[in-house]
Amino acid sequence: MQIDTKFTPANVITIILTFSLALMAWTDVKGQVESNTTAIKEGQIVAEAMRDDVHTLKTDVALLKQDSINAAASRDEIKANQAEILKLLRSK
Repeated sequence: MQIDTKFTPANVITIILTFSLALMAWTDVKGQVESNTTAIKEGQIVAEAMRDDVHTLKTDVALLKQDSINAAASRDEIKANQAEILKLLRSK
């Protein structure tokens, strides 16, 4: 295979077309990289929001658990008071 090194319009057109195609390919790759970067940043924002939501949910569950424990203790105290009242009423 021989390379034609003469300065001809066909060679100039070939060089320009090759450069244009390379530039278009570079632009496509650069655009895809920018798109991927944007998607990654948006994903990080969503992940951070999800972590915050999970933390909030954990706090809410802990509060509900404590409320349940307090309610159980109150029920036990009410039952004890009712038993004491019934005992006092029966003894009269």
